[in-house]
Amino acid sequence: MLDLDRLSKILARTTSPIDAEALASIRAANRMVKDADTTWPRVLGVEPAAPSPRPRPAPGPRPPMRGGPSFGPQPDMSLREVLEVVMGGFRDAAGSASREFARELKRPPRRRP
Repeated sequence: MLDLDRLSKILARTTSPIDAEALASIRAANRMVKDADTTWPRVLGVEPAAPSPRPRPAPGPRPPMRGGPSFGPQPDMSLREVLEVVMGGFRDAAGSASREFARELKRPPRRRP
């Protein structure tokens, strides 16, 4: 059973100018509600309003993806095809970076004047 008198005293301390005390009071109040196996809406005597359904836009043609029809994943691709495109691009970028790194290693060191 939730001790409402104690809960109201704890909630009064949430207005403390000392942030640590206010935060500790909020946490203590939440712990009391949880330990009493209830919820804040029940304690306050209100039921949360049911979310109103969000209207969905009418389906229509999908806009083209950035980069045009031949670049990157396309809307009609399977997950496997999308992953192949993405990983292929990653492999290309990684291969290019590692080739550049190898070229840098082969260059003779620069001498300071």
